[in-house]
Amino acid sequence: MNQIPRRVPVVFLAGFFLLVQTGRAQTKLPADLDDQYRAGLVADYQAADGSRCRRVDSRLAFSWQQAGPDPRLTPGPFSVTWQGYLMSQVNGPYRLAAYVNGQLQLKLNGQLLLDGQTSEAGWLVSKPIELPFDWHPLSVTYRSKSATGQLVLYWTGPGFQWEPVDPRQWYHDPARTSKNRFERGHQLVRALRCTQCHEIPGQPPTAKAPSLQHLQGTMQPGWLISRLAGSHHADPDQRQMPDFDVNRSQAEAIVAYLWSQSKSLSLKSKEPVKPAKKNNGKKKGDKPRTTAEAKAGQQLLMTTGCLACHQVGELGTANLFGGGSLSKVADKRTGDFFASWLEAPQRINPQHRMPTFELTPLERLDLAEYLKTLTTADTDQAGSAGKFTPQQVEQGKSLMQKFRCTSCHETNQKIAPAAVTARPLGPESKWQTACSGTGQVAATQPRYRLLAADRAAVQEFVGAVAQAKPGKQLATIDAVQLLREQNCLACHARYEEAGIVPGLPKVAAAHTALASLLPAMTPPSLNSVGDKLHDQALKKVIQRQGPVHRPWLQVRMPRFPLTETQVADLVEHLVATDRIAAGGPVTETPLPAVTERVVQAAGRRLVTTAGFGCTSCHEIGGVKPVKAPLNARGPDLSGLSTRLRREWFDRFVRNPIRMVPRMEMPSIKLAVKGVLDDHLDQQLDAVWRVLNQPGFKPPSSGAVRIVRRSGVADHHELSAVLTDVLHVGSDVYVKPLLIGVPKRHNVLVDLQTKRLVGWWQG
Repeated sequence: MNQIPRRVPVVFLAGFFLLVQTGRAQTKLPADLDDQYRAGLVADYQAADGSRCRRVDSRLAFSWQQAGPDPRLTPGPFSVTWQGYLMSQVNGPYRLAAYVNGQLQLKLNGQLLLDGQTSEAGWLVSKPIELPFDWHPLSVTYRSKSATGQLVLYWTGPGFQWEPVDPRQWYHDPARTSKNRFERGHQLVRALRCTQCHEIPGQPPTAKAPSLQHLQGTMQPGWLISRLAGSHHADPDQRQMPDFDVNRSQAEAIVAYLWSQSKSLSLKSKEPVKPAKKNNGKKKGDKPRTTAEAKAGQQLLMTTGCLACHQVGELGTANLFGGGSLSKVADKRTGDFFASWLEAPQRINPQHRMPTFELTPLERLDLAEYLKTLTTADTDQAGSAGKFTPQQVEQGKSLMQKFRCTSCHETNQKIAPAAVTARPLGPESKWQTACSGTGQVAATQPRYRLLAADRAAVQEFVGAVAQAKPGKQLATIDAVQLLREQNCLACHARYEEAGIVPGLPKVAAAHTALASLLPAMTPPSLNSVGDKLHDQALKKVIQRQGPVHRPWLQVRMPRFPLTETQVADLVEHLVATDRIAAGGPVTETPLPAVTERVVQAAGRRLVTTAGFGCTSCHEIGGVKPVKAPLNARGPDLSGLSTRLRREWFDRFVRNPIRMVPRMEMPSIKLAVKGVLDDHLDQQLDAVWRVLNQPGFKPPSSGAVRIVRRSGVADHHELSAVLTDVLHVGSDVYVKPLLIGVPKRHNVLVDLQTKRLVGWWQG
């Protein structure tokens, strides 16, 4: 079967390079535009009582829940005005629309395009407006009716259908930009667990610190002694526990108490070790290995996604909600700890934040073997045997109470922390001697020794939220904060968040054997994921349920310790901010009536290389694209409708790069000639229908060529005559005569045996 070449219009190629030059296909602005414009829109928020704030918003896609739009505002009705520029990249007609609950007014180039109010979430749609390639002055004003509200802006224009306006289209003047110290302060207050000791208005409870219930057999006591008695790293992205200025004797006493109350665990896995599926580095014919190898563990750590939360040397990511550095982890942990932790972290630390990866027992042992090598061997191991005197234990218990350790940590023996009056924080607090700095008032006061910029950020955040009138104390964080604290966007790209991708070239440079695996180390983008997946499918993905649809990926999606409520909040947020709600401006054009038999026949061809070439990169019905390079591989397309929404599919296949920059999948904008009257919409409908047909398997490749006639008498087509070698089921005809006449009759004669093989219609 001849392969129809992929045709990429010259206009599209030119447009793509234009997008790269103007920032459409990248998050960061080019250097020549950075001084002229900054990404995002300047937003001025104001509550009914006059409390206000300014920030830069990267997206105009919001579903405000009980927390309201910003903690600096007094809860209740609010208004916000966004100002900046909307960039259009192609001359032509555009339309804008808003899905809004509240009152909205939108002006573009001084022209009022949207102006209306909805009593419940509904649509406002503009008339067409001609826009040249340019940055167009924009002003959007929104007013809510209560503390909650919703607003998502959409547009359509030359070459693309209705879609949420992407963050890469919004810009503002550098002179009006807002410093991000407030948001940094907010995240520091969350990560450093400030509310465990202080009252900060409106702040929900923070996550517990690691449990101290099972230290015996899992932690090196000498490391912990050195940690408690050592000096503190000033970067909270690397470490969040404060110092208490304890001397070594006191540190030994605290560890003595912790060891005395610790409950030992059996760290042996009951799951049998199966032979490795791949015999990497072994000669052909060698038996698959069943023993752990540090080299295999190193590759797993570099490729599975661990570096989104951890660091090893100069590789990996450090942030407030990450998992910390693994560079010297063997100084801290015992050899038996690693495999058990990877299998079931909740057994060792019930308060853990570590997601669980689906690893085989051998893979866990490989990782453990590698992690054991990450040691400096210079840690003072005094007391490493865990033998302490009763006097040390008693002193340690007193120190634990004095320093209020159980305010953050859980122990087996319940110790009431020393009584202390909860100290409200605000602009009048004594920040010179606060625990965020280096000064100290009481000997028991924790000290974080933050850098000056971070101290200022904490002070700005606390001062701002203290000035707003407190509302209802929130019991949980919202979905946006949950995504941040679970570190989801340190791995996945989502709009302006780049994920793990920027750090991967550095991994390949340090480990050259992994360079060819970079595409398989890249997690799927979360752009428009709330529009892409059905609600139930989205829930299953978040909970890591169901089959793997990209088995060729090295990076893996772990299972997070989320509650049902948290999962529901994430689904609701992603749907509300990504999905094009029903009842909007999207219109469906009725397709011409075609019999199901014709649709099925067309769809079978269209998914192959004789059509759109889906089978070149995607697995369908068990048929794998064995020749597809890693950077072009796509997910399994069988039974798409159980996961994907048809509305998203129709938009995506026509212009994938608009949703996911640098996506390898080509745009489908041209119909395949000679199929379904060259009607692109009908062809894509046929593809969708065959992909969702139970048991569908695409025809095997190998046919020399395809000859088709429409079967419509009014077309006055000539008969088709074939004398090629024919394969019909298990029969092969070397000298056939196959005639297809315009009236849909077909005759096959075997000239070698001089007999009529068949006569059929269709």
